[in-house]
Amino acid sequence: MIGRTYLERGRPVVVLARWAGGGPRNVLIRRENGELVVRPFRGLRKTG
Repeated sequence: MIGRTYLERGRPVVVLARWAGGGPRNVLIRRENGELVVRPFRGLRKTG
């Protein structure tokens, strides 16, 4: 999972870190423009 590329609304993002504890699984992603965002893993799609 970490280091892999997924699609967020059709745009590629790279997963940099993940948290899995009591609530939803959150991940730190880097978008194409270099922006770092923490968001739920749910909703990200595999590439190809």
